[in-house]
Amino acid sequence: MMVGSEKPGIGGELLLGQSARPKYSLFPKGEGSDAPAWVAFDKQVLCFDAYFQEAVPQRREEKYRVRKCKIYFYLEDDTIQVVEPEFKNSGIPQGTLIRRHRIPLPAPKDDCFYNVHHFNVNQEIVFYNRTFMITDCDPFTRNFLIKMGVHLNPPASTPADPYTTHRQEMEENMKPLRPYERIDALKQFLEHDRKVLRFYCYWDDTESMFGDPRELILHYFLADDTMEIYEVVLSNSGRDAVPKFLHRGKLPKHAPIPKHQPGEITDRTVLNVFGPVGQGGRYILDSLKTGAVEEQFYKDCDLTVGGVINVWGRRMLICDCDNFTKEYYRSKYGIGKFILGKDKFHKSQHFDYSNGVAMMVGSEKPGIGGELLLGQSARPKYSLFPKGEGSDAPAWVAFDKQVLCFDAYFQEAVPQRREEKYRVRKCKIYFYLEDDTIQVVEPEFKNSGIPQGTLIRRHRIPLPAPKDDCFYNVHHFNVNQEIVFYNRTFMITDCDPFTRNFLIKMGVHLNPPASTPADPYTTHRQEMEENMKPLRPYERIDALKQFLEHDRKVLRFYCYWDDTESMFGDPRELILHYFLADDTMEIYEVVLSNSGRDAVPKFLHRGKLPKHAPIPKHQPGEITDRTVLNVFGPVGQGGRYILDSLKTGAVEEQFYKDCDLTVGGVINVWGRRMLICDCDNFTKEYYRSKYGIEDFTPVSYQASLPPKLARQVPPYTGFGSEEDSLCSCQGLLPKPPQKDFKKLMEKDRHGLVSNVLRFVAKMLTDSPIDKERVFIIYVYLSDDTIAVFEPPQRNSGVIGGKFLKRGQVKKPGQELFKSEMSKYFTAQDLYVGARLDLNNQPFQLLDADEFTFDYMEQHADEFPKANIGTIISKVKSISEEEQKKVKQFFTMSDPSSTGFIPYESFRTLLAEMDVQLFEHEIITLGRNYSSREQPEVNLGLMLAVAQDQLKKNNFENFTDMIRAFAHEDRDRSGHLSSKEAQIIFKAFRLPLSDDLQRALLEKFQDESEKIDYHAFLSNINWRENPAPAVLPDVTVKFDADWRGDAADPAVKTINYSLFLEDVFGSAMNINDS
Repeated sequence: MMVGSEKPGIGGELLLGQSARPKYSLFPKGEGSDAPAWVAFDKQVLCFDAYFQEAVPQRREEKYRVRKCKIYFYLEDDTIQVVEPEFKNSGIPQGTLIRRHRIPLPAPKDDCFYNVHHFNVNQEIVFYNRTFMITDCDPFTRNFLIKMGVHLNPPASTPADPYTTHRQEMEENMKPLRPYERIDALKQFLEHDRKVLRFYCYWDDTESMFGDPRELILHYFLADDTMEIYEVVLSNSGRDAVPKFLHRGKLPKHAPIPKHQPGEITDRTVLNVFGPVGQGGRYILDSLKTGAVEEQFYKDCDLTVGGVINVWGRRMLICDCDNFTKEYYRSKYGIGKFILGKDKFHKSQHFDYSNGVAMMVGSEKPGIGGELLLGQSARPKYSLFPKGEGSDAPAWVAFDKQVLCFDAYFQEAVPQRREEKYRVRKCKIYFYLEDDTIQVVEPEFKNSGIPQGTLIRRHRIPLPAPKDDCFYNVHHFNVNQEIVFYNRTFMITDCDPFTRNFLIKMGVHLNPPASTPADPYTTHRQEMEENMKPLRPYERIDALKQFLEHDRKVLRFYCYWDDTESMFGDPRELILHYFLADDTMEIYEVVLSNSGRDAVPKFLHRGKLPKHAPIPKHQPGEITDRTVLNVFGPVGQGGRYILDSLKTGAVEEQFYKDCDLTVGGVINVWGRRMLICDCDNFTKEYYRSKYGIEDFTPVSYQASLPPKLARQVPPYTGFGSEEDSLCSCQGLLPKPPQKDFKKLMEKDRHGLVSNVLRFVAKMLTDSPIDKERVFIIYVYLSDDTIAVFEPPQRNSGVIGGKFLKRGQVKKPGQELFKSEMSKYFTAQDLYVGARLDLNNQPFQLLDADEFTFDYMEQHADEFPKANIGTIISKVKSISEEEQKKVKQFFTMSDPSSTGFIPYESFRTLLAEMDVQLFEHEIITLGRNYSSREQPEVNLGLMLAVAQDQLKKNNFENFTDMIRAFAHEDRDRSGHLSSKEAQIIFKAFRLPLSDDLQRALLEKFQDESEKIDYHAFLSNINWRENPAPAVLPDVTVKFDADWRGDAADPAVKTINYSLFLEDVFGSAMNINDS
């Protein structure tokens, strides 16, 4: 058949009598927005209830099947989706039957698609040869179609599915006439899973053989009313640690219980109504549970603190419970007071041996469990300090790092030695006020022969028996008294000033200090050392002082040795090191590359250098540090000797000292004459401070080297970059060109500062289309690279985007194949009014953003076009006649003498002057003498643009952002600084431009320059507080400000009175001229 009677002709042109059909749904125009459908009906969907019949020829139970489904029509793009709800055990694939897309109409109109006008209630619709019957729709769809002018049909009913009806009848027949009694344990498990009550129990097993008291822990599981018991096995108790005392299970109240036959205890009791026992009989539940054997088990209501439970014949006392158990009983049973049972049953030791005598030592000790006996009073465990006007903080806070220090000694018996019978050992006793701990330290003495240092480590020390249940505190210490630590008696002789003042403030009456007795062995050793010293001491040769004063101090000299007189000799360069610590020196040879000499470690090893070398050899003992005289007696043992102060017959050698080494002097290095030519800065400073020498003119010992020939570089070949080609000519192994790393670290992006200059430019061309194109030129200060972008302009016919990728751009007029490096454009070459040839395409720079102007003015030494001092100097160079014309121009432009003129008039005046100011210089003058008025931007428009950008990027992390703001808000004031807010925006990658973020934050700032982040996030939340839709034209107009396309400039008026005062001096009275 002919199916294309309504189709267009060749090339899609309409034939005679045809009319254009819309591709999408046509909605009536009303009073609402004129936005397109994909904006106006974003996320708006029509929902229809429908069904279709499906033949089932393979089954006997059903011949067809009625399947219900949902038809979704998306208004934004006329797409359709069909979804069938999933039913349990249906046996057929369900879910999305037709995925979302545009569905064509049935043939012969398959070149068109379904739109909103094809849908109505109680009508059939065909999707891909499958007929769907629409029965009803939701309220939103009903209201929308009525507003569209559609006459809705009444809803239709869905026919029953035969197989579904058959299955429901089978399930009803399978249910028993009388349902079983329900025992719902699942609910209890889900509500109380992993909730356990913990009780601390006590079982007195002393009546049994070898029995003793036991401490146990009972766990009650609320999920299934079971319990388990663990035994607390103490260390050194003599008992084996078993895994469990009682395994987990229900605990019967009346245990032990008699054994029952299988089946005697059941959850349900049944009655045999009629029929034989077994198969064929009929049973019903016995609601009276006749003859049922019931067991009673412990529940949570039976467990109370102070109560007794029966654990299989063992009576256990519940003494205490944990906090969770207390909260559980308080919330469920209203128990608010938990009477704790007794959990301590230890008995104090009252009888012991003291110094080998059996006696009662515990008259003041408490009774069983630590309870005080009749007539006893509680004694403090720690020091008690008097309450004053200071803080009521505890001792570990008030006396933190405060220590009392006492000087003491103790006597130690030494029975093994003849020289001493006892030893007096001095020590320090430290008392820490924060926790009453004590530490005893003995100072270390050289060659004492005994272990010293910490004698008693820091801990609380108990009092001597019989009061060993108490500990030392601050009241036990005083000067000139004895104190016993672990059977060792210490005599306290004195204390430091802090300890003295502290004890006086505590009300302690301090005894006078005592003296420490002399140690006999120490006195004996001192006498022996005195007797060992000779009556006439040896002549002292003190080399240690020189070593300590000049250790690691080395003088460095640069020497020259002319060895040309010897065979194959040549001049040598050497480095001499003079060590001030011991007057020794060493010499290294400077071996140049390709000199033909082997690099030896040292030219001369370190040692003293004699002046008159080579020297004759001497016999052993001929050269000594001291000269002695044999007074009387034989030579050898038994003779008497004294020192010879005249040093008769002594052989003296002269060695080089630091005073012998001077720049320009000659030294003898074992027969080789070496000239000292120069020295380093440390050596110069040393001679200047010690000897007052100021002249350190170096000695020239070699002819000047010929000038180094410039390396000829082959011309550039055209392959790769010029820098890379140059590196391949500088060595056999080419290396990548080195970048200016210092400049990269200084000028790269740092935080919120981009360090990128942006200029607005236009093409210099004769093409009328290209003349209207606007470009943004980016200059990256980190590496002087340039990138060019073209913002999209509506109805311009040109696709915007990247015009020139980022890279270095060569300056025009340079030869391509040359040996020299090409010159590239830098940031200093770009300014407003400049003409640039970027790859043979001329551009004219028209404007720049605020950051560019500010950066160039702050770095005026790098950008002369933004140096206000240089610009004013150029204006000052005009003649006096020009100055009069300028003043007359200001008078005519400001007849009211307000001191302000429009910027355009000011710009016209400067452009007509003879000083030839550039456009950027004129803008810099205008910015310097302007009274700026920032245009007020509508907050509602800014919020609408921000929500539109967030909505397009599908940004919904507002809840997480509120949490991040609250985390940074330490004071919980609801306000944060703009810098902290921008850091959080960077962390969440908020898809808003920096300019828009900065403008919004300024709107929400208060007087303290902090923002209310709750209000800010609430206003940009497009989910909860949607703003009116914004058309693309409004967005483009809003973004035009930072590109320089705004209608109103930032500089409107100029304060010419300040300009005249700075340029022409105090010429404020311009009316006289």
